Amino acid sequence: MARPNPTYDIELDGQGYMLERGKSGRLSKRAWSVTPRYASLAQQSPLAGRYNPQHPLVEAMEVWPDLAGGYGDDDQQLPGRYRYSENVDCRFRGQILPGPKVTPVTVATATANVNCWAELNGRLFFAGGRYVYEVDTTDGSVAQRKDLGSGNAVVDMAAFGGQLYVSLGLADPFWVLTPGATYATDAWACYLPTASYAFDHDGATTLTTWADNDSGTVNASLYGTWRGAECAMWIEVESGGTTIKISFDDKATWPITGMTILTDWALIADELYLKLPNATETVGRDWSLNLHLQDYAAREALTVGGGFSARTAKVYRIEITQVDAAPAVEQFRWSDDDGATWTTGVAVDADAPITLNHGLTVQFGSETLHEMGPGYKDTWTFTAYPMGVTYWAVVRNLLWAATDTAVIQGLAEGANGLIPANWGASYSIGDSQLAITAMAAQGDFLFIGKTNGVHVVDSSYQGVAVTPELQSAVHADNCKNMAQWHGLWYVPHIRGLLTYAASEYGHQIGSATPHAVAGKDNPARGQVLALAGDDQWLYALVYSSDGHSWLLAGREAAESERPYVGAMVWHTLAKIASAKCQSLHLTGLFTNPRLYMGQGTNIGYVVLPRQAANPLQDSNSRYALTGSVYLPAHDLYAPATPKIWRAVAIEADELTLARYVEVYYRLNKSGHWGYVGRANVAPRHLLALPAHGVAGYTIELRLDYVIPLDSTPIKIRRVTLYGAERPEALDQLAVVIRCGDRLPTRSGGTCPRNAEQIRAELKALGQATRSVQLVDTVGQEWQVLVQAGIKEEEAEQEGGQPREVLLTVYLTPFETEATPTATGTPFVVGTSLVGGPHILM
Repeated sequence: MARPNPTYDIELDGQGYMLERGKSGRLSKRAWSVTPRYASLAQQSPLAGRYNPQHPLVEAMEVWPDLAGGYGDDDQQLPGRYRYSENVDCRFRGQILPGPKVTPVTVATATANVNCWAELNGRLFFAGGRYVYEVDTTDGSVAQRKDLGSGNAVVDMAAFGGQLYVSLGLADPFWVLTPGATYATDAWACYLPTASYAFDHDGATTLTTWADNDSGTVNASLYGTWRGAECAMWIEVESGGTTIKISFDDKATWPITGMTILTDWALIADELYLKLPNATETVGRDWSLNLHLQDYAAREALTVGGGFSARTAKVYRIEITQVDAAPAVEQFRWSDDDGATWTTGVAVDADAPITLNHGLTVQFGSETLHEMGPGYKDTWTFTAYPMGVTYWAVVRNLLWAATDTAVIQGLAEGANGLIPANWGASYSIGDSQLAITAMAAQGDFLFIGKTNGVHVVDSSYQGVAVTPELQSAVHADNCKNMAQWHGLWYVPHIRGLLTYAASEYGHQIGSATPHAVAGKDNPARGQVLALAGDDQWLYALVYSSDGHSWLLAGREAAESERPYVGAMVWHTLAKIASAKCQSLHLTGLFTNPRLYMGQGTNIGYVVLPRQAANPLQDSNSRYALTGSVYLPAHDLYAPATPKIWRAVAIEADELTLARYVEVYYRLNKSGHWGYVGRANVAPRHLLALPAHGVAGYTIELRLDYVIPLDSTPIKIRRVTLYGAERPEALDQLAVVIRCGDRLPTRSGGTCPRNAEQIRAELKALGQATRSVQLVDTVGQEWQVLVQAGIKEEEAEQEGGQPREVLLTVYLTPFETEATPTATGTPFVVGTSLVGGPHILM
C-alpha cells in the first residue's frame, strides 16, 4: 500500500484533489463512499418466466417441455435442443420417450457386413458377403438362400422384371434369381465373366458337342434353365433343309416345328436357349441330348471356380449320388462329356474347393444336402458370359448396370438378362478412371454416384457431372447409399452428408450433416453410411470413430431454425454398440412397417407405427428398456458469473417404483457426474441437490430411464432446473471534490490550480479512453474508470470566504486478477517420447 498524499486528500491520475469537509474541518461523511453494485446477467426463457416470479438475482430457472429441436448442442443456445441421447426418442413436441427397440437377429454364416436389401414378389432379401438370405415375413426368421462361393461378396441387388439381380463386382459373375412358387423351386442362374473363367476350344464358337446320329458331329450349345422332367431331346432338320423341329420326349411329339436354323441364341423352352451355328442342313439329319431335371434348392449350394484350361469344349454335369446314407458322407459324381462318362464316389466337402479337371473347381456351401426323391437329381450347368456388374438401378422399364469402372448398360423389361445380345450399348460416365459407387433413379433420370461426385444421365444417355464443387475430394466411399427424399438427393460424402437439387439457376449443393454443430467430444458423430426415408423422417446410420453406430432420424428444419441448425433437424434414436451398420431398408411386408438395418454381419429392425409417426399412437410400438439423454451445458445465459443450483423437477406420466428416471449433473463441463436422485412419483417429482447447493458456471443434466416392459413407455412432459446467480459485486466509488480558487491543502499551503482548471481536469478524465490510477485517503491504490457526468452543487460558505463548488465524481474499479501462466518444460530433448508421460502436446 502506498502512503497517503501529504498535501491532498486523494490523488487521481497524478493530480491531487481536496475532498468536502464539515464544519469541524474534517472530511464530511459523503466525501468518500463505496457502494456495492450487483450486475445480474442471468436470463430466463419466456416459458420459464411464466412460472418464476423471482428476479434472476434471487432465483432463475430453465424449463425443457421437450427436446424436439434436435441434438448436437454442447452449450444451451436454442431452447429445446440437447447434446445427444442413447435410446431416447426426443422427436415430438411436448414429450420425451424411450427410444425405439432395435431387435437384433443373428445371421450365423455371413462372411461380410450386411450391405444391401431388395424386395421381390412380397419377399425380403439381403446379402452379407458370399451369401444371400431371406427374411420370413411371418415370423422374421432368417434363412440362407444362396451361397455365391468362397471369396465372393455381393455388391448390390435389384428387383427387375420379376427377377432378382445380384452383382459380385466387375471380375465375378452376376446371378439372377427367378422365384418359384415355393423356396425349393427358386431357380438361380449364373454367367461367369471371361476374366475369371474362360473356355478355350480352338476357335469354336459353341461350347457343347452333340452326337450326330447320321454322320459327323455338330457344335451346338444350350444354356439357361430346364424346368421339365428328365427327357431325351432331339433336333431334326425338316424338309427343305432350312428349318428344324425339336422334341423333348424322344421323338414322340414335336412341339417346336418350322424353326429357322440360327447362328445366335433362340428360346426353345421356358428359360432354355439353343444355338446351332454350323448345323449341316441335310433333310432328316438329327441330333440328341439328354436333359436332366434340376433341383434348384440344392443347386444353390454349389459354386464354380478355378481357371478352365482345356483346349476342347466341355459340358459338365454334377449329380448327387448319396444323401444321408452310410457311411454318413454325401457323395457326388461328375462328368465333363455331358454324361457319357462319369467320375464317381467323390465326397462332398464344404470346407474347400474340389478340383475336377482342367483347373476347374467346385465347392459346396453345405455338407448336408437336400433330400431327394427316387430318380431326382441335382444338376448345375454353367457357361461363359463376359459381363461383371457392380451396381444396379431401375429407371421406368430399363434395368441399368454398371458393367465397367465408369460404364453403364441397359436391359429392357421382358428381355433375358442372361443373353449378352439383350444388353444395350455401353455409355461412359465421366472420368473413365473414377469408379461408379452408386446408382439410383428419380423420375426419368438416372443418378450415378462416383468417387468424385454425382452425375445425372438423361434421355440422351450422356452423363453430366452436377456437383463440380466435390470433384477434388475423390474418395472410394463418396456417394455410396445416396438416397432421394422429399425432392432432394442426400449424398454421403467424406465431407459430410450433402444435398443436391436441380434449380432454375443450375445445380445446388447444400449440407445436411447430422453432427455439423456438435463438439468433438460428442460421440454421436462420424461417417454417414446408409439412408432410408419415409413420408416424415429421413433415417441415417452414422458410424463413429470408436466403433459404434448411431441410428438417427431427421426432419426438414423450419425457416426459423435454419440459421442455427442448417437444413435438417436430427435426432439420435438408438446406439448400436460395437457394430458397423452399413445398410437400411424400410419395408411394409409386415403387420407394422419395419426399418431393417445391417448390424455388422447380423441384422436388426425397428417396428414403426402405422398411420402416424408418433409411436404412442400404435400399441404395437416397442421401446428400449433403458436409455439416457444428455442436456447441453446451461449457464442461465450468463457465462461469466457463477451460479448455485438447488433442484431439478421431473414431470412425467407412468412413473412407478419399477419405472423411473434417474437424474445426474455435471459442473463446468468436466469432472464426474454427481447423483441428484430418482424420480418415480407422477405427475411431478422434485429432486433436491445438496442443501447448500452446487456451485459452478455451467451445469449439465443427464436423465437415465428404466422401464420393465418394452410395450409400456414413460412419457417425460417437462424438466425444470432451479438455480440462482452469484454475480461478483462491483464497487462504485463516489468522491465529493472541492472546486475553487486557492483551496487550502493538508500541508497548510494552497492549491496552485484554480476552480476552472480542476473542473476541466475531471471532465476530461470522464471522457478518457483509458483507466487511471487512484490513491485514496488511506493511501490504497486503485485502477479506476472515471464515469462521465459530474454532479455540481454550491458549497456552504461563511462570511467572506471565496465561492466554492462541490463536484461529485463517480469511479468504477477497473482491475483484472490474471491467471498465472503455467511454467515448466514441455519435453526433454533426447529423453521424452511422443505419447509418453513426460511430454505435453
